[in-house]
Amino acid sequence: HSTFERTAETMAIIMKELGYKGAPNRDARLDKKWDGIFHDLSREVIELKYPEQIELRKRVGYYHYRAFGGQNCPDVEIQILSFMRDYLSSYSQRNMLIVGHGRWFLLFQKLIHNLSVEQFLEMKKHHECENASVTIYNVGAPENTIPESTVPWRGKISEVLSEYA
Repeated sequence: HSTFERTAETMAIIMKELGYKGAPNRDARLDKKWDGIFHDLSREVIELKYPEQIELRKRVGYYHYRAFGGQNCPDVEIQILSFMRDYLSSYSQRNMLIVGHGRWFLLFQKLIHNLSVEQFLEMKKHHECENASVTIYNVGAPENTIPESTVPWRGKISEVLSEYA
C-alpha cells in the first residue's frame, strides 16, 4: 500500500477480514500523483490565485503539467515502472493486493495496457476510480482487455467519513 494513512487503514481492514497475519509492504512508489502547492485547493481557488498556471496547464496539457512542488504523469509513471520491476516480476505466480489511489491506478493501467497519452486522457475522463473500488487482473486474460472496477460493498455497509479522505 502507499504511504498515506488511509491506505494503511484500508489494508488493515482487508487483512483482518481475510485472516492474513503478515505485515504488508508500505511503498512510496504507490503514492498518489502529488499536485504540489495546488494539492488541496479547489479549482476555483487555483483559478483565482494562479490564473497563469491554468493557462500553462492548458498549453502543456494535464499529462505533462507539473505544479510547483508536484508531479506530472511521467513522474508517476517512473515510480510505477520501478514498482513493477521490483514486485510484479517476482509475484508472477501469486496473488497480489495493491491498495492505492485512483490516478496512480489509471497510470498503471496506461502502462500495462500500452495506452497512448490520448487514450489515457480519454480513459481518465470516463473512468475515474471510485474510492474503495476493486479491480481484479487475472494472469492469462487478454492484454487489450481493461477490467471494470466495482465497489462490491456499496449498499452493504455504511460509508464512514475519515479525516484522511
